Order: sequence, then C-alpha cells, then structure tokens
Amino acid sequence: MRKAALIDIAGNPVVMPEKDTALSLGKPVKTTYYSMDEWRDGRSTTIGGSEASAILGLNPYLSPFELYSLKAGLVEPDNGAESEVLEWGSRLEQPIVEAYQDKTNRKIKRHGIHTFRSPNYPLSVSLDGEIEPIDDRGPGVLEIKTTGLYSEKDLQESVPVEWQIQCNHAMAIMGWRWASLAIFIIHSRKFRYLDIERNDQFIEMLLRKELDFVKRIEDNNPPIVDGSDSTTEVLKRLYPNDSGETIQLPSDATKWDAELVRLKSQIQDAEKRKTELENLFRAALGTATFGVGDDGLKYSWRLQHRDSYYVKESEYRVLRRLK
Repeated sequence: MRKAALIDIAGNPVVMPEKDTALSLGKPVKTTYYSMDEWRDGRSTTIGGSEASAILGLNPYLSPFELYSLKAGLVEPDNGAESEVLEWGSRLEQPIVEAYQDKTNRKIKRHGIHTFRSPNYPLSVSLDGEIEPIDDRGPGVLEIKTTGLYSEKDLQESVPVEWQIQCNHAMAIMGWRWASLAIFIIHSRKFRYLDIERNDQFIEMLLRKELDFVKRIEDNNPPIVDGSDSTTEVLKRLYPNDSGETIQLPSDATKWDAELVRLKSQIQDAEKRKTELENLFRAALGTATFGVGDDGLKYSWRLQHRDSYYVKESEYRVLRRLK
C-alpha cells in the first residue's frame, strides 16, 4: 500500500523541531474540496482534530495503533463502516446550527468541505462552523455533536475529554481563544451548548504529543498494541491471511502465554460463578416476575418476546437487577 508521508503545506517532508523550540503553527491555510473523497485524501497526510484524542489514548473508537496504521498507509480507511453515521451527522448539522443560532443569538459561518492547515506542521482542522465575534475574544470554533453516548446529566457534570481535546486542537490551529459545542442528545431529543476556553498549557502538551506521533510515522515506529476493539480490528485487516511459515516468537512470548493462560482460567471460573449466582436468583424467583430483598434489592425475571425477522421467533425470560 502507498505510505502516506506527512508533509508540510509546500509538499516538503516534515523536519521535526527540537524539544526546546517554541512551537509556531503559523497562519492557517484554507483548502476547499469538491467532494468528501478529495477531503479524505487531503486530510490523510495530516493530524486532524478528531484524531488528536487517539494520540493521547483517549478516543473510545480509535486507538493509537489504528491511527498509526492509517496515517502510515498500512491499511486503507474503512469508510463504509462509518458512512451511515457520517451521513446522518451531516444531515443533522444544519438544523443543529440553526438551533444554536436561535438559542445563543450568535451568527455562524460555514466553510463547506475544507481544511485549515498549519503551514509549518502536518496539523489540520475542519471546522463545523466559525462563530462570528461576539466580544473581545474574537471568533470561536463551533463543534457540532450528535450523541447517544452521553446524557444531559453526564454533560452537566463534565465535558467529555475527547471533545475538549478536539476543541483545543482546533483553537491551536486557528489561533482562536474559545470554542463552543452544539450538542443534540439523541435519546432525549434535547439540544444543549457548552463554551470552552482555550487552555494554552494543555495545547502545548497536545501539540508536542501530536508531533511526536508524526515522528513515529516518519521513523516507522508503531505504538504498542493495546486491548481495544479498534486495535483488534486493524490487526485483522493488516494480517487477513496466514503464510504457512513458522517464525521465532519474541522472548516476551513466554510471559504473555503464562498471563493469558492464567487470565483465561480466571475468566472461566468467574463465568461459572456468575451463572451459578444467576441460577440462584432464578430458583428463588420461580414463577414470580419480581423479587425484593431485605435491603430493598430488587430483581426481575420477565418473559421477553422476539419477533421473527432474520431469526426464528422466540420467547425467553430475562433476569435483571433492578435499580
């Protein structure tokens, strides 16, 4: 596969700065694209805002190892897997922007299919919207989020860390001082917005980590594999077939094996005990639907019906611990 070399805005290979050099991203350069395929190609040689949290190991969907494999050109992006998610995110953007403008009395500028890219480093951002200046802070970054992962209560308690990282990455590229999240919560059908101020100390750390990651790609030095679904799937895509040959495993393989055998045994014991405890509740409930303990503990064992679509129609009881 083609290796996606990370280059500067002039098309030259990136020369990494010394650690003690103050970072200057320069005035961002805007590129407009005519299709999403062009946009993906243009963004493939840079680190974007949605990828920044993966570099820190804080993206729930994208591991550092998968990001490295994508940026190094070892695997092709699986655009089909996320096409419907992207489609509906795109369809809902405009009504969410309109709701944001109505709720805040702020004006939003849309930039179409684009990237803003640092002229000095392979770092870029695609803005969901630009908030026109409302005070002495100047313009702001608008990030649109359609989420079923976080509830209104979650958002009241804290801003998801991956969103904070994305906003600070965007503020760093644009040189702006603030950002705002326009959030549509799917399951409750509620709209909320949150403002985020620029954190220069965090941005300095983030940019260093991003450029360290770029250096990894230049040096063909992948990050260690982890236990995420993201890494598991990309390893399957990297090595879809076996060659029939026999190789010498690393010296650490003996330790990996001992721990794996031990953990599998523990999991089997835990699963057996889990089933035993569930059966104790089933036996105690008998034909009853609900059971209540002395301390208010409550369990149910209800009959569920599953219609026949792709599987045979069936009915079965589901045991649940009730809050």
